[in-house]
Amino acid sequence: VSHNNQVLDSYGNGDGFSGDEGTYNITIRNSTAYNNLDAGFDVVSDNFTCVNCRSYNNTKFGFRLWRTPTTHTIINALAYGNGWYPASLSGGTRNVYNSTFVNAPGDNGHTISVSTGLNLNMRNSIFANYSLGAFSSTPGTRNEDYNIYYSPTAAPGFTLAANSLSSNPLFVDTAANDYHLQSGSPAINSGTSLPQVTADFDGVPRPQGSAYDRGAYEFGGTTP
Repeated sequence: VSHNNQVLDSYGNGDGFSGDEGTYNITIRNSTAYNNLDAGFDVVSDNFTCVNCRSYNNTKFGFRLWRTPTTHTIINALAYGNGWYPASLSGGTRNVYNSTFVNAPGDNGHTISVSTGLNLNMRNSIFANYSLGAFSSTPGTRNEDYNIYYSPTAAPGFTLAANSLSSNPLFVDTAANDYHLQSGSPAINSGTSLPQVTADFDGVPRPQGSAYDRGAYEFGGTTP
């Protein structure tokens, strides 16, 4: 388990946090990667989990989780300001819970780069500011619901599940990279309960209201 770390300005063409082939059962918590020349988090490990991790201002990817047939799970993840994609997910099973991914101006236009063989499970997450659509292609399996997709210029690019929304999530201050929720956000009290997620990125217990909020932050409550 790696926790409470910051990684920045890594070696040439390098990553912040890397899980290489032959490693397994890795969990990273409460960690931040930024200003790296490849990805903030670049993982091929078997059985990888990332909880409360932030990845921003990396040259290519916020999170790059790949290799078949591994299972990777990210919870309360934040990705913004990355040069290519907030996330690249390929191969195996990828679980994305209560995370917030925001595109940067001039990036590749999709929030998530996906592969055709991907088994993708997503709940309570926010995908924002894409210019070409939420996903670069159609994954092998897309099991998504209770998510929010938002762009002022483009549609998500697929038919949303019954409880997913195409709506402005009303972040506090996108220009300042503050992705907490404003009062009145459609993400508040509109998510689904997830046993894997008991608190938000700040450590605030979930839920604070009648239901889980969507995205990495729960509205209200006191940071421990």
